[in-house]
Amino acid sequence: MHDEGTSDISASELVIPCENGGKGAAKPLEGLIVDKGCTTAVASLPCRNRKNETNVKSSIKIASDQIKNINKSYFNSYGSFGIHREMISDKVRTEAYRQAILENPSLMRNAVVMDVGCGTGILSLFAAQAGASRVIAIEASDKMAAVATQIAKDNGLLRNEISSESNQQNCVIEVVQGMVEELENAEQISPQSVDVLFSEWMGYCLLYESMLTSVLFARDKWLKPGGAILPDTATMFVAGFGRGASSIKFWENVYGFNMSCIGREIAEDAARFPIVDVIDSCNIVTTTEVLQVCVWYCAFRFL
Repeated sequence: MHDEGTSDISASELVIPCENGGKGAAKPLEGLIVDKGCTTAVASLPCRNRKNETNVKSSIKIASDQIKNINKSYFNSYGSFGIHREMISDKVRTEAYRQAILENPSLMRNAVVMDVGCGTGILSLFAAQAGASRVIAIEASDKMAAVATQIAKDNGLLRNEISSESNQQNCVIEVVQGMVEELENAEQISPQSVDVLFSEWMGYCLLYESMLTSVLFARDKWLKPGGAILPDTATMFVAGFGRGASSIKFWENVYGFNMSCIGREIAEDAARFPIVDVIDSCNIVTTTEVLQVCVWYCAFRFL
């Protein structure tokens, strides 16, 4: 179960040098995606000599190394158990997942399930409890993959770990460490072999720092035709708020001193970085618009 984001690097910031000069002298990496570990890089080669091709390959390697470091730092942040307690303690959403999994026996029984970004493995445990025949729990964080493995083992649900307190039928969870985009040939996961795909991919305001791109990758690679995704639809209620909901006004008079320069900087930052906060309804200054997202119809190019 993940939130948080990875990088502010964009394709336009990663440029391939070309010594020949001219209008096509420097082109960005085309198709570079840096979002929740979904990383691809396709480069144009306007210069054909070997030296320039070497420069291109070098630039791609540098970009790839940067992305790997960013992803490693991001996923390592999920080694903090406080984050997982906060998410699991959100009873409304955890119970919603639990009910959706346990109260759909026709969907879950004997199903092959993939849990993208499993964290502690709580959703995978629910799936095993619901009668799934195989649960593939994917987790990019080294630490949390080890923790999820131990939790599954301690509860008698880890695949190939049969104890006196469990039976082979219940041992269905296998934890795979790595990013979902890098697991194409791993762990004998056949294409289009998954019956049910689920993930807690939503971030703040649904799409902020979300894992949706990873879920779409898993959908296209492993989900069977006619398979299920949980959840598969979401609704956003979007409205604007006024300055009263921010801290800008606070800085205008601090014990009689004018510190509004801080408020101006906060306003500038708000145009670049999301504000995550709870505000009173009286500070809503626009009508509410409803936006709907359907995982079945989303594509990478829309994100």
